[in-house]
Amino acid sequence: MAAGLVLAALVPASALALGVGSPLTHSSLGQPLNLLFPLRLTADETLGPDCVRAEVLAGEARVPQGLLQFRLESDSQGRVRGVRLFSTVQIDEPIVTVNLSLGCPPRLTRQYTAFVDPPDARPLMAAPVNVDAVPPAAADTGIVAAAPAAQPRVSAPERVSAWAAAWV
Repeated sequence: MAAGLVLAALVPASALALGVGSPLTHSSLGQPLNLLFPLRLTADETLGPDCVRAEVLAGEARVPQGLLQFRLESDSQGRVRGVRLFSTVQIDEPIVTVNLSLGCPPRLTRQYTAFVDPPDARPLMAAPVNVDAVPPAAADTGIVAAAPAAQPRVSAPERVSAWAAAWV
């Protein structure tokens, strides 16, 4: 116990403050990789783009360093709050492993596994029912008739497969 306390006293406090959250996947299979790693930095810590390194495996294939890009994302006060990792090539493997190193020299290295879903795997949302369109007489009998719902709009990036559309 005492050895652990002595060891903790020798480690600078700033080395213990840097933290990384679980990656948020913002891409689908067949698209370039787009992962966001939330960061926790103390007020006196800084992180520059030259102090971020990553090794990426798509399945068992290594993505070459020249095909990876980073962007530091900041809050409204200019503090770094995340690292966004992009690839310039599409990812066709559902499991992506990232070895992320932060700091100059690297102070924190973590390995993450991200799951990249097919573009059609996003959950479909039911269209809202207009409650004002329910006739008052139906409400008195305890039977509620659903009003015809407006068709939901699907934006270009959100493709819906023919199979899923058949069930809507």
